[in-house]
Amino acid sequence: MDEYTTMAVVAVCGIVGGLILSKILFGNDKSKNSPQKINQNEIKRWKINDGWSDILLRKNPMEAAKAEYSKLMRIMAENESDSEKVDVETEKYLQELEEIRDKINKETTPLNQLYMRDINLSRAMGKMATLRQKSEDINAINVSYAHHERFLNFVSKGYKKPDLAGLMDNTSLQIEIDNPYNKNVDLIISQIEGMTKDGDAPMSVLKEILNLNK
Repeated sequence: MDEYTTMAVVAVCGIVGGLILSKILFGNDKSKNSPQKINQNEIKRWKINDGWSDILLRKNPMEAAKAEYSKLMRIMAENESDSEKVDVETEKYLQELEEIRDKINKETTPLNQLYMRDINLSRAMGKMATLRQKSEDINAINVSYAHHERFLNFVSKGYKKPDLAGLMDNTSLQIEIDNPYNKNVDLIISQIEGMTKDGDAPMSVLKEILNLNK
């Protein structure tokens, strides 16, 4: 085997080896450009979990959606439990505020009142900040649940893009809002026009013939 042949064989082996190694390391990335992949734009617009970007590409998207929905329901159950705990803590906090108020009112000097207010109320405000943050976190989960449930519900029923995108974007509803009219009234007027002498029946004539109130 001459030098040029050897170099050609080595080059070909290097290319083939590189392709094989690339496939092992990075896998088949055909899904990256699949129209069924949910892109970042859609994830933000639909307010769904970033981990669901490939849910339509999975072996059984409907079952995957049902499994994710089960996880979602567990999270919501925990969130409801957290909400009930916050309610209990809030009751205790309000009772504590009443006790602090009574203590301050019992003090006979302004200095003592200021001291009691500074020490006791500052601790109470710290507890209030904690409760407010817990409540905010609970509300955030509740709000996201509505978007997540809606998406998983559509996927579990077998919807894929582009139909799924239309449902998530409320496309059909928006079309109906933008153009709520149909041809029924036009048909009625055209038929009335055909029965009038001049062939032109304005709405006033239509109302008169049908005995409609103005």
